[in-house]
Amino acid sequence: MSIWIGGSDNSDGTALQSIPYIPLQLSNKGFFEGNKQNNSISSVKFLKHRNTNVIHEIFKVYQQNSNLTSLEFDRCNLPAEGNCVANTLRECTRLMTVTFQNCEISDQQLMPIVEGISGHKLLLKLDLSGNRIGTAGCKTLALLLEDQNSELSLELNLDNNVINNEGVEVLASSLENNHRLMNLCLHNNQFDPDVFSNVFTRLLCDKSSINSTHLSNHTLMTVFCDDRAKSSEFQYLLNLNGSSVNKNHVAIKKILKYHPNDMKPLFGWDLNDKHTLKSLPYVIAWFERAEKAVGKENLYNLDNVDQRKLAAVYQFALAMPLKMIPPWHIKQNDKMHKLETSINALMSENGELRQKNEQLMLELKELRRKRAWAD
Repeated sequence: MSIWIGGSDNSDGTALQSIPYIPLQLSNKGFFEGNKQNNSISSVKFLKHRNTNVIHEIFKVYQQNSNLTSLEFDRCNLPAEGNCVANTLRECTRLMTVTFQNCEISDQQLMPIVEGISGHKLLLKLDLSGNRIGTAGCKTLALLLEDQNSELSLELNLDNNVINNEGVEVLASSLENNHRLMNLCLHNNQFDPDVFSNVFTRLLCDKSSINSTHLSNHTLMTVFCDDRAKSSEFQYLLNLNGSSVNKNHVAIKKILKYHPNDMKPLFGWDLNDKHTLKSLPYVIAWFERAEKAVGKENLYNLDNVDQRKLAAVYQFALAMPLKMIPPWHIKQNDKMHKLETSINALMSENGELRQKNEQLMLELKELRRKRAWAD
Protein backbone atom coordinates (compact mmCIF):
# COMPACT_ATOMS: atom_id res chain seq x y z
CA MET A 1 0.00 0.00 0.00
CA SER A 2 1.31 3.45 -0.79
CA ILE A 3 0.62 7.13 -1.24
CA TRP A 4 1.38 8.61 -4.63
CA ILE A 5 2.18 12.30 -4.87
CA GLY A 6 3.64 13.98 -7.89
CA GLY A 7 3.39 16.01 -11.07
CA SER A 8 6.04 16.63 -13.71
CA ASP A 9 9.42 14.98 -13.89
CA ASN A 10 11.25 18.09 -12.67
CA SER A 11 13.38 18.04 -9.52
CA ASP A 12 11.60 20.94 -7.87
CA GLY A 13 9.15 18.94 -5.80
CA THR A 14 6.63 18.17 -8.53
CA ALA A 15 8.20 14.87 -9.64
CA LEU A 16 5.99 11.79 -9.44
CA GLN A 17 7.05 9.90 -6.31
CA SER A 18 6.02 6.74 -4.52
CA ILE A 19 6.05 7.08 -0.77
CA PRO A 20 5.79 3.85 1.24
CA TYR A 21 2.41 3.60 2.90
CA ILE A 22 2.30 5.55 6.13
CA PRO A 23 -0.69 5.07 8.43
CA LEU A 24 -1.53 8.77 8.48
CA GLN A 25 -3.13 10.16 11.56
CA LEU A 26 -4.60 13.55 12.26
CA SER A 27 -1.56 14.15 14.45
CA ASN A 28 0.75 14.08 11.39
CA LYS A 29 0.40 17.84 10.98
CA GLY A 30 3.76 18.15 9.24
CA PHE A 31 2.50 16.07 6.32
CA PHE A 32 -0.67 18.13 5.92
CA GLU A 33 1.03 21.51 6.34
CA GLY A 34 3.87 20.60 4.00
CA ASN A 35 1.52 19.55 1.21
CA LYS A 36 -0.69 22.57 1.79
CA GLN A 37 2.28 24.90 1.22
CA ASN A 38 3.62 23.00 -1.80
CA ASN A 39 1.54 24.51 -4.58
CA SER A 40 3.87 23.10 -7.23
CA ILE A 41 2.29 19.64 -6.90
CA SER A 42 -0.01 19.04 -9.88
CA SER A 43 -0.93 15.36 -9.48
CA VAL A 44 -1.78 13.31 -6.41
CA LYS A 45 -2.97 9.77 -5.82
CA PHE A 46 -4.00 8.26 -2.51
CA LEU A 47 -4.18 4.49 -2.25
CA LYS A 48 -5.95 2.36 0.38
CA HIS A 49 -6.74 4.97 3.00
CA ARG A 50 -9.72 3.88 5.03
CA ASN A 51 -9.64 6.53 7.78
CA THR A 52 -12.36 8.98 6.72
CA ASN A 53 -11.09 11.68 9.08
CA VAL A 54 -7.70 11.60 7.39
CA ILE A 55 -9.32 11.72 3.93
CA HIS A 56 -11.31 14.72 5.12
CA GLU A 57 -8.08 16.52 6.04
CA ILE A 58 -6.51 15.58 2.71
CA PHE A 59 -9.40 17.24 0.87
CA LYS A 60 -8.94 20.37 2.98
CA VAL A 61 -5.23 20.46 2.08
CA TYR A 62 -5.89 20.59 -1.66
CA GLN A 63 -8.59 23.23 -1.48
CA GLN A 64 -5.74 25.75 -1.72
CA ASN A 65 -3.81 24.11 -4.57
CA SER A 66 -4.83 25.83 -7.79
CA ASN A 67 -2.26 23.87 -9.86
CA LEU A 68 -3.77 20.43 -9.29
CA THR A 69 -4.58 18.73 -12.62
CA SER A 70 -5.06 15.13 -11.46
CA LEU A 71 -6.72 13.90 -8.27
CA GLU A 72 -7.04 10.16 -7.68
CA PHE A 73 -8.39 8.06 -4.84
CA ASP A 74 -8.15 4.28 -5.08
CA ARG A 75 -9.73 2.05 -2.43
CA CYS A 76 -10.25 4.94 -0.03
CA ASN A 77 -13.23 5.63 2.22
CA LEU A 78 -14.74 9.03 1.54
CA PRO A 79 -16.10 11.10 4.42
CA ALA A 80 -19.86 10.94 4.86
CA GLU A 81 -20.02 14.74 4.97
CA GLY A 82 -19.82 15.79 1.34
CA ASN A 83 -19.29 19.55 1.56
CA CYS A 84 -15.54 19.16 1.95
CA VAL A 85 -15.36 16.98 -1.16
CA ALA A 86 -17.46 19.41 -3.19
CA ASN A 87 -15.50 22.45 -1.99
CA THR A 88 -12.14 20.92 -2.87
CA LEU A 89 -13.23 19.83 -6.33
CA ARG A 90 -14.85 23.20 -6.94
CA GLU A 91 -11.64 25.08 -6.06
CA CYS A 92 -9.41 22.85 -8.21
CA THR A 93 -10.53 24.38 -11.50
CA ARG A 94 -7.56 23.04 -13.49
CA LEU A 95 -8.42 19.40 -12.93
CA MET A 96 -8.20 17.25 -16.04
CA THR A 97 -8.53 13.82 -14.40
CA VAL A 98 -10.68 12.89 -11.41
CA THR A 99 -10.66 9.32 -10.14
CA PHE A 100 -12.64 7.69 -7.33
CA GLN A 101 -11.95 4.04 -8.03
CA ASN A 102 -13.19 1.21 -5.80
CA CYS A 103 -14.21 3.68 -3.10
CA GLU A 104 -17.67 2.15 -2.45
CA ILE A 105 -19.31 5.43 -3.48
CA SER A 106 -23.09 5.38 -3.14
CA ASP A 107 -25.58 7.41 -5.16
CA GLN A 108 -25.76 9.91 -2.31
CA GLN A 109 -21.98 10.28 -2.04
CA LEU A 110 -21.79 10.89 -5.79
CA MET A 111 -23.81 14.10 -5.56
CA PRO A 112 -21.09 16.34 -4.01
CA ILE A 113 -18.53 14.97 -6.47
CA VAL A 114 -20.66 15.97 -9.47
CA GLU A 115 -21.52 19.26 -7.81
CA GLY A 116 -17.81 20.01 -7.35
CA ILE A 117 -16.70 19.31 -10.92
CA SER A 118 -19.68 20.85 -12.71
CA GLY A 119 -18.57 23.59 -15.05
CA HIS A 120 -14.88 22.61 -15.06
CA LYS A 121 -13.59 23.67 -18.48
CA LEU A 122 -10.50 21.43 -18.52
CA LEU A 123 -11.96 18.16 -17.21
CA LEU A 124 -11.32 15.32 -19.64
CA LYS A 125 -11.72 12.11 -17.66
CA LEU A 126 -13.93 10.99 -14.77
CA ASP A 127 -13.29 7.49 -13.39
CA LEU A 128 -15.98 6.16 -11.06
CA SER A 129 -15.38 2.45 -11.63
CA GLY A 130 -15.84 -0.12 -8.90
CA ASN A 131 -18.45 1.68 -6.80
CA ARG A 132 -22.16 1.32 -5.93
CA ILE A 133 -23.64 3.74 -8.46
CA GLY A 134 -27.20 2.89 -9.54
CA THR A 135 -30.17 4.63 -11.13
CA ALA A 136 -30.16 7.63 -8.77
CA GLY A 137 -26.45 8.06 -9.42
CA CYS A 138 -27.08 7.97 -13.18
CA LYS A 139 -29.61 10.77 -12.75
CA THR A 140 -26.96 12.80 -10.93
CA LEU A 141 -24.44 12.12 -13.71
CA ALA A 142 -27.10 13.13 -16.25
CA LEU A 143 -26.98 16.65 -14.82
CA LEU A 144 -23.26 16.74 -15.58
CA LEU A 145 -23.63 15.31 -19.08
CA GLU A 146 -26.45 17.72 -19.93
CA ASP A 147 -24.59 20.73 -18.55
CA GLN A 148 -23.46 22.86 -21.50
CA ASN A 149 -20.71 24.35 -19.31
CA SER A 150 -19.17 20.96 -18.58
CA GLU A 151 -16.33 19.86 -20.84
CA LEU A 152 -16.07 16.18 -19.83
CA SER A 153 -14.98 14.82 -23.18
CA LEU A 154 -12.38 12.06 -23.12
CA GLU A 155 -13.90 9.35 -20.91
CA LEU A 156 -16.55 8.51 -18.34
CA ASN A 157 -15.73 5.20 -16.64
CA LEU A 158 -18.63 3.46 -14.87
CA ASP A 159 -17.29 -0.10 -14.95
CA ASN A 160 -18.25 -2.45 -12.10
CA ASN A 161 -21.22 -0.57 -10.69
CA VAL A 162 -24.89 -1.54 -10.23
CA ILE A 163 -26.46 0.25 -13.21
CA ASN A 164 -29.67 -1.42 -14.41
CA ASN A 165 -31.93 -0.93 -17.45
CA GLU A 166 -33.44 2.27 -16.04
CA GLY A 167 -29.98 3.67 -15.46
CA VAL A 168 -29.07 2.90 -19.07
CA GLU A 169 -32.14 4.82 -20.27
CA VAL A 170 -31.15 7.80 -18.10
CA LEU A 171 -27.58 7.86 -19.39
CA ALA A 172 -28.68 7.54 -23.02
CA SER A 173 -31.20 10.35 -22.62
CA SER A 174 -28.56 12.64 -21.12
CA LEU A 175 -26.27 11.99 -24.09
CA GLU A 176 -28.83 12.97 -26.73
CA ASN A 177 -27.64 16.59 -26.77
CA ASN A 178 -24.11 15.92 -25.51
CA HIS A 179 -21.59 16.76 -28.23
CA ARG A 180 -18.43 16.22 -26.14
CA LEU A 181 -18.12 12.76 -24.56
CA MET A 182 -16.26 10.34 -26.82
CA ASN A 183 -15.71 7.23 -24.66
CA LEU A 184 -17.96 5.47 -22.15
CA CYS A 185 -17.09 2.42 -20.01
CA LEU A 186 -19.91 0.23 -18.70
CA HIS A 187 -18.42 -3.23 -18.15
CA ASN A 188 -19.92 -5.49 -15.46
CA ASN A 189 -23.15 -3.75 -14.58
CA GLN A 190 -26.68 -5.10 -14.09
CA PHE A 191 -28.49 -4.06 -17.27
CA ASP A 192 -29.89 -6.40 -19.91
CA PRO A 193 -27.54 -6.52 -22.94
CA ASP A 194 -30.42 -6.39 -25.43
CA VAL A 195 -32.00 -3.39 -23.71
CA PHE A 196 -28.66 -1.60 -23.68
CA SER A 197 -28.04 -2.32 -27.37
CA ASN A 198 -31.50 -1.08 -28.40
CA VAL A 199 -31.33 2.08 -26.30
CA PHE A 200 -27.84 3.09 -27.39
CA THR A 201 -28.42 2.20 -31.04
CA ARG A 202 -31.39 4.58 -31.00
CA LEU A 203 -29.19 7.19 -29.31
CA LEU A 204 -26.64 7.01 -32.11
CA CYS A 205 -29.26 6.99 -34.86
CA ASP A 206 -32.93 7.78 -34.32
CA LYS A 207 -34.49 6.58 -37.57
CA SER A 208 -37.99 7.94 -36.95
CA SER A 209 -37.34 10.88 -39.30
CA ILE A 210 -34.52 12.58 -41.17
CA ASN A 211 -34.55 15.40 -38.64
CA SER A 212 -34.32 12.94 -35.74
CA THR A 213 -31.38 11.21 -37.44
CA HIS A 214 -29.69 14.56 -37.94
CA LEU A 215 -30.11 15.38 -34.23
CA SER A 216 -28.80 12.01 -33.00
CA ASN A 217 -25.52 11.61 -31.11
CA HIS A 218 -22.61 11.72 -33.58
CA THR A 219 -19.83 12.17 -30.99
CA LEU A 220 -19.71 8.95 -28.94
CA MET A 221 -17.10 6.74 -30.60
CA THR A 222 -16.30 3.96 -28.12
CA VAL A 223 -18.45 2.13 -25.59
CA PHE A 224 -16.64 -0.47 -23.52
CA CYS A 225 -19.15 -3.07 -22.36
CA ASP A 226 -19.85 -6.79 -22.53
CA ASP A 227 -19.75 -8.17 -26.07
CA ARG A 228 -23.35 -9.38 -25.80
CA ALA A 229 -24.50 -5.75 -25.57
CA LYS A 230 -22.84 -4.81 -28.86
CA SER A 231 -24.97 -5.60 -31.89
CA SER A 232 -23.42 -5.34 -35.33
CA GLU A 233 -25.49 -2.24 -36.09
CA PHE A 234 -24.47 -0.61 -32.82
CA GLN A 235 -20.79 -1.18 -33.60
CA TYR A 236 -21.35 0.07 -37.17
CA LEU A 237 -22.79 3.33 -35.83
CA LEU A 238 -19.90 3.76 -33.38
CA ASN A 239 -17.48 3.32 -36.27
CA LEU A 240 -19.48 5.81 -38.30
CA ASN A 241 -19.22 8.34 -35.48
CA GLY A 242 -15.48 7.90 -35.50
CA SER A 243 -15.18 8.17 -39.27
CA SER A 244 -14.90 11.97 -39.31
CA VAL A 245 -14.19 14.88 -37.00
CA ASN A 246 -16.79 16.79 -39.01
CA LYS A 247 -19.99 15.67 -37.30
CA ASN A 248 -22.14 17.20 -40.04
CA HIS A 249 -20.56 14.66 -42.38
CA VAL A 250 -21.41 11.87 -39.93
CA ALA A 251 -25.04 13.03 -39.85
CA ILE A 252 -25.17 13.07 -43.66
CA LYS A 253 -23.85 9.51 -43.83
CA LYS A 254 -26.54 8.29 -41.44
CA ILE A 255 -29.26 10.04 -43.45
CA LEU A 256 -28.00 8.46 -46.67
CA LYS A 257 -27.87 5.05 -44.98
CA TYR A 258 -31.22 4.97 -43.22
CA HIS A 259 -33.43 7.25 -45.35
CA PRO A 260 -32.79 6.08 -48.92
CA ASN A 261 -36.15 7.05 -50.42
CA ASP A 262 -37.34 10.07 -48.50
CA MET A 263 -35.79 13.41 -49.42
CA LYS A 264 -38.91 15.47 -48.79
CA PRO A 265 -37.56 17.08 -45.58
CA LEU A 266 -34.82 18.69 -47.66
CA PHE A 267 -37.52 20.69 -49.44
CA GLY A 268 -39.29 21.82 -46.29
CA TRP A 269 -42.28 19.47 -46.07
CA ASP A 270 -43.96 19.99 -42.72
CA LEU A 271 -45.47 17.34 -40.45
CA ASN A 272 -48.86 17.69 -42.14
CA ASP A 273 -47.25 17.06 -45.55
CA LYS A 274 -47.97 20.63 -46.63
CA HIS A 275 -45.44 21.97 -49.09
CA THR A 276 -43.17 24.80 -48.00
CA LEU A 277 -40.58 24.22 -50.70
CA LYS A 278 -37.16 25.77 -50.51
CA SER A 279 -35.31 26.53 -53.70
CA LEU A 280 -33.66 23.77 -55.65
CA PRO A 281 -30.05 25.07 -55.22
CA TYR A 282 -30.19 24.28 -51.51
CA VAL A 283 -31.03 20.67 -52.32
CA ILE A 284 -28.16 20.41 -54.80
CA ALA A 285 -25.78 21.97 -52.25
CA TRP A 286 -26.80 19.35 -49.67
CA PHE A 287 -25.87 16.52 -52.00
CA GLU A 288 -22.57 18.20 -52.85
CA ARG A 289 -21.78 18.12 -49.12
CA ALA A 290 -22.89 14.50 -49.08
CA GLU A 291 -20.37 13.64 -51.80
CA LYS A 292 -17.60 15.15 -49.68
CA ALA A 293 -18.85 13.33 -46.59
CA VAL A 294 -18.92 9.92 -48.26
CA GLY A 295 -15.66 10.35 -50.13
CA LYS A 296 -14.38 8.33 -53.05
CA GLU A 297 -13.75 5.19 -51.02
CA ASN A 298 -17.31 4.92 -49.65
CA LEU A 299 -16.08 2.67 -46.84
CA TYR A 300 -19.53 2.40 -45.26
CA ASN A 301 -21.40 1.06 -48.33
CA LEU A 302 -23.68 4.06 -48.70
CA ASP A 303 -25.96 4.51 -51.71
CA ASN A 304 -24.66 6.29 -54.81
CA VAL A 305 -24.96 9.98 -54.03
CA ASP A 306 -25.45 11.03 -57.66
CA GLN A 307 -28.41 8.67 -58.04
CA ARG A 308 -29.90 9.95 -54.81
CA LYS A 309 -29.47 13.52 -56.02
CA LEU A 310 -31.35 12.77 -59.25
CA ALA A 311 -34.13 11.09 -57.28
CA ALA A 312 -34.41 14.11 -55.01
CA VAL A 313 -34.56 16.52 -57.93
CA TYR A 314 -37.31 14.36 -59.44
CA GLN A 315 -39.32 14.57 -56.19
CA PHE A 316 -38.74 18.31 -56.21
CA ALA A 317 -39.95 18.61 -59.80
CA LEU A 318 -43.15 16.69 -59.06
CA ALA A 319 -44.16 19.28 -56.50
CA MET A 320 -42.82 22.27 -58.41
CA PRO A 321 -45.92 22.93 -60.61
CA LEU A 322 -48.02 23.23 -57.49
CA LYS A 323 -45.79 25.55 -55.50
CA MET A 324 -43.39 27.30 -57.87
CA ILE A 325 -45.82 29.07 -60.31
CA PRO A 326 -44.88 32.79 -60.56
CA PRO A 327 -47.46 35.22 -59.13
CA TRP A 328 -48.06 36.93 -62.51
CA HIS A 329 -48.84 33.55 -64.03
CA ILE A 330 -51.32 32.84 -61.27
CA LYS A 331 -53.09 36.15 -62.00
CA GLN A 332 -53.26 35.35 -65.71
CA ASN A 333 -54.65 31.94 -64.89
CA ASP A 334 -57.30 33.55 -62.69
CA LYS A 335 -58.38 35.87 -65.54
CA MET A 336 -58.46 32.99 -67.98
CA HIS A 337 -60.51 30.91 -65.58
CA LYS A 338 -63.03 33.72 -65.15
CA LEU A 339 -63.26 34.23 -68.91
CA GLU A 340 -63.76 30.53 -69.52
CA THR A 341 -66.46 30.49 -66.86
CA SER A 342 -68.26 33.40 -68.54
CA ILE A 343 -68.05 31.77 -71.97
CA ASN A 344 -69.38 28.52 -70.61
CA ALA A 345 -72.25 30.38 -68.95
CA LEU A 346 -73.08 32.19 -72.20
CA MET A 347 -72.91 28.96 -74.16
CA SER A 348 -75.27 27.38 -71.66
CA GLU A 349 -77.71 30.29 -71.97
CA ASN A 350 -77.39 30.16 -75.75
CA GLY A 351 -78.31 26.48 -75.69
CA GLU A 352 -81.40 27.19 -73.62
CA LEU A 353 -82.47 29.99 -76.01
CA ARG A 354 -81.96 27.68 -79.01
CA GLN A 355 -84.23 25.09 -77.39
CA LYS A 356 -86.91 27.71 -76.68
CA ASN A 357 -86.65 29.02 -80.27
CA GLU A 358 -87.13 25.53 -81.66
CA GLN A 359 -90.15 25.03 -79.39
CA LEU A 360 -91.71 28.30 -80.57
CA MET A 361 -91.10 27.37 -84.23
CA LEU A 362 -92.92 24.08 -83.69
CA GLU A 363 -95.86 25.84 -82.04
CA LEU A 364 -96.02 28.39 -84.93
CA LYS A 365 -95.97 25.59 -87.49
CA GLU A 366 -98.79 23.82 -85.66
CA LEU A 367 -100.91 27.01 -85.66
CA ARG A 368 -100.43 27.51 -89.42
CA ARG A 369 -101.45 23.92 -90.05
CA LYS A 370 -104.64 24.32 -88.06
CA ARG A 371 -105.53 27.57 -89.89
CA ALA A 372 -105.01 25.99 -93.29
CA TRP A 373 -107.28 23.09 -92.27
CA ALA A 374 -110.01 25.51 -91.14
CA ASP A 375 -109.97 27.38 -94.46
